[in-house]
Amino acid sequence: MNRTVIATTILFGRHRIGRLAFAFSSLALLGLSASALPAAASPAAPRAGIKSFFFTTGVAHLRGGGHVWSLNLGLVGVGAFDTVAFSISTPHLGGIEHHTWGGQLEADEVSVSSAAKVTIDSRSNLSPVASLSLTFKPTSHKTTAADCATGKEIIYTGTFKGSVRLNTGLKGLKLNAAPVSFGTHNTLTVLGSCVFSPCHFINWDSTSGPPGSAALAGGLDIVIPGHFSDTTIIRRSVAIPGKNGLVRDDEWSIAAKAPTFNKASKSLSVTSSSSGLVTGSATFAHGKPSGPPPFTPKICLFQGKKYVQHDTQYLNASFKASRPFEAHSILNGLVKVQRSSVGRFDIVTLKRK
Repeated sequence: MNRTVIATTILFGRHRIGRLAFAFSSLALLGLSASALPAAASPAAPRAGIKSFFFTTGVAHLRGGGHVWSLNLGLVGVGAFDTVAFSISTPHLGGIEHHTWGGQLEADEVSVSSAAKVTIDSRSNLSPVASLSLTFKPTSHKTTAADCATGKEIIYTGTFKGSVRLNTGLKGLKLNAAPVSFGTHNTLTVLGSCVFSPCHFINWDSTSGPPGSAALAGGLDIVIPGHFSDTTIIRRSVAIPGKNGLVRDDEWSIAAKAPTFNKASKSLSVTSSSSGLVTGSATFAHGKPSGPPPFTPKICLFQGKKYVQHDTQYLNASFKASRPFEAHSILNGLVKVQRSSVGRFDIVTLKRK
């Protein structure tokens, strides 16, 4: 699943979609595939009876630096492997500024009981960025197959409370809350036999290489009938110095016009607003079609509905900006994207099955 799709869906998706996306984002931050969530993952203590799961929260609100920041958290468990992603975001200049950190927790720092109670105590493992001491207590649950291509999943809903200390490393912003409550929509999903088959969207990136410290321009265009949405994003990944291998994703997004695809020249024209959080416009010229991305299902699910999916990647396209892409951010100042590079884009069509 593409990183742009993941991060943007967190911001703009409905809760169920965002819940899936945020779970996958903690894997993506560590360079892992969403396919690392097999239904047959081996159980390991302390998750007796739970083979694999993901956990996502509602929103907690923290004040700092003259802004109110929304805090979310996601946790993915596969066997003895636990990854965590926590994110702050706030509206700014007509868009959303978003910062996400990801890392791995030790086995004794996460506990998921057979009754679906979750405790997280990161101690110093997320240092120097964060310290988390939080508990999820389920209040209800249901078994559903709505978002599974095959099989079923159990979704527990409940409360998530505790304490959070976050040192962003950006403009000296520190956020602390004890106690803190994440409100509603805290869910632990036990995958059981569920196998996901997610729908893809039209998306583009200003480089075809792996993400690094340089800022990249990207976009996401939801093409499902009744759910149209177009977004332009600038994002950057930064490795946090230290022994823990933490990664931070900085992202700025804004609603935009739908891109224009020229099938004859295999080119894509993209544009953002002329003012606001993210500005710029560019063309991807003469992309080379290479078929669908790996693991792309022909039949996909979106909000419990099945679609026939056709996805073609266009690689090695020449990316040239007629107006440079820039993010006018709160915590990172003016962030500029290189005006020319090699990029890629996907063209996706979906039809209701």
